Parts: sequence; C-alpha cells; structure tokens
Amino acid sequence: MAKTLIYADGSPTSVKISDTDTNLYLQLAKDGTTVDLSTAKTITVKIADSNKNYLKDISINPADLPNASKGVLILPLNSTNIAGLPAGSYAFEVWIETADSNQEIYPDVDVKMFTIFNNIVGGTTVMAQLTLQQFADKITDMEADLQNKVNSGYFKGDKGDKGDKGDTGTVDNAGLTNAPAFQALQTQVNNSAVGTNLLTGTSSDLVTIPNVTGYSNYAKFYYPNITTAGTYTLRAYLEPASHDVAIYLSGLNASGTRYWEAGNTISAGSSGYSTLTYTLPDSCTIDQAYFGFPADQSDSTSVSYKEFKLERGSVATDWCPNPSEILTQSDYAKIKAAIVALGGSLS
Repeated sequence: MAKTLIYADGSPTSVKISDTDTNLYLQLAKDGTTVDLSTAKTITVKIADSNKNYLKDISINPADLPNASKGVLILPLNSTNIAGLPAGSYAFEVWIETADSNQEIYPDVDVKMFTIFNNIVGGTTVMAQLTLQQFADKITDMEADLQNKVNSGYFKGDKGDKGDKGDTGTVDNAGLTNAPAFQALQTQVNNSAVGTNLLTGTSSDLVTIPNVTGYSNYAKFYYPNITTAGTYTLRAYLEPASHDVAIYLSGLNASGTRYWEAGNTISAGSSGYSTLTYTLPDSCTIDQAYFGFPADQSDSTSVSYKEFKLERGSVATDWCPNPSEILTQSDYAKIKAAIVALGGSLS
C-alpha cells in the first residue's frame, strides 16, 4: 500500500530564520487516492536533521486544515515550530493516527526535506539544542561502550609479563558530568544566551488545569529565587475559562515583607499573553512566578497556560527553555570529539 507525501503546487520548500509567516503545503495520498485528514485523531510532523537524527515533533490539529478532506496538510514554519533549529536542511515525515487508532506514516519510502536559511543579519545566535537529559543518556551509552571496550581488551597493547590479576576497571559517569571541563562548559552555556529564561520546568506545550480556586489553588508556581537588583520581564500565554487571570511576581522587599506585582489581565473566555515588567530594588528578592485571579474568587475556573518565561531587561522575547535544560549542538560536538579521541563513542 503506497503512501506518498509531496509538496502541493506553489508550496514553498524553505524558510528564513525569524520568518514567522511561512507555511508548507503538502499533499498526502494512499495508493493514488487523497487521504481524508479530517477523520484523523492526531497528525504529527516529525522533524530530523539532514542525517535523519530525530529532533522534534510538530502537532497539527486536523480541525485547522481547510482542505483536510482533500489530503492537504498545512505545516506552519513559524518561530515556535522551528525554534532552536539553525540554518540547514531538515527531513520530515507525517505520522497520522487514524479514526480506528491505526498508525500511518507518510511517505512510506524515504523522507521529505525542507531548508532553513539565515536571514541578512546572520542568525548566528540560533543553535540546535539538546536537552541535558538527552545528553546524560548519551553519556550513559558512552559509559557502556567504554566499559565493553575495557572488558574486551580493546585498550590492550603488546603482551607483557604476566602480573597479578587486577580489576577490569570502571567508567564513572558521574565523574564525567562533574568534571571541571564539563562544569565550565555548563557555566558558559548558562551565561551566554541573550533572552535567557530564568525559570526551570517551563514548556511550550499548552497545559490545562481544570480547577483553579481563589488564591489557595494556583495551577503552577515557579521559584526563580532572584536576588540581583535590576529590571525583569515575566510573560506567559493564558486561556482562562470563567474568570479573568493575570501573571504575578512575588517576593520579599528589603524589610522582609511579601509583595505582589501583577501583569496585564487576560479576560475570561479569551486568550493571550500576560506580560509584567518589574524593577527589583537592592536587598529584595523575586521568589515566585505564577498566575492567579486579579480579585479573590470563591469558585473555580479552568485555565490553560504555556510559555512561562522570566528574563532580564524590559523586552519580552520568544519562549525558550532554561539553559540548564539545554546544551547547544556546537558544544555537544566539542565534547563528542574529545570523547572519541579517548577511545569512546557518542552517536
């Protein structure tokens, strides 16, 4: 059963970094017949680099496709969907969960490609990102590879006089990640990015909390523990159901008394970004970032939220993870080269 994926007539096949208004138009067919995408449960576009190393997913809502019944898929290459991808060529597949819960992958032979180009100002600050958990997993794989080589005698030289039997040796994974060179690299990553997100555990995925009540039950708290005086900007995307909602910063002033600062209100039944710019005085702290009701409420509401970001300065920039949660592909390549030079391997 042939599953094909082609560009529709007139569709672009590339985008420039920072272009937020480019869509790819794709035509899906099975055995020469267009696929009715309107009946799909889920549609996911899986992105890989030019070497077909998996990078990320882009979810497409079938209800958002005007020509879904004709098999036309619209893939937005906006700033959110290509965030963290540097200039280069990328492969992709379309994964569809059908109405009867079967999994279909288009195309069934090879992959499709698109290209990201630098804009005229370069785009050199945008780099592919690798989560620290993914990196830790690779370190674990490398540890096993090195241990196997130790056990197999890979590092043996010419046979010498027989001596007393010793340990086969172990590779200390914690020692690798805690090594001064790795820690120095982590510090460099933490301090280098413009628009660094000072919050950890945030996400670009929309999360819905069904029962947010008054001031006693907020959906999500973040704890940045900021003690350096200066101007900070907090932003988050909110979708409140039946009550107005805003984001808040809270902390302790110089006398140890708690304060609250609120961003702009997102009205019930609407959606949008609530933004707050706050200048922290000397001897004060910011220890909480969250959303809540501008006025106390005794009943509850459903609130959806995403993209919490606290950063230095007065300008809100696009969401990104905290640097402690990512590792640039360039730095990963340097570590990989060093490990390979020592006889290990990282895929």
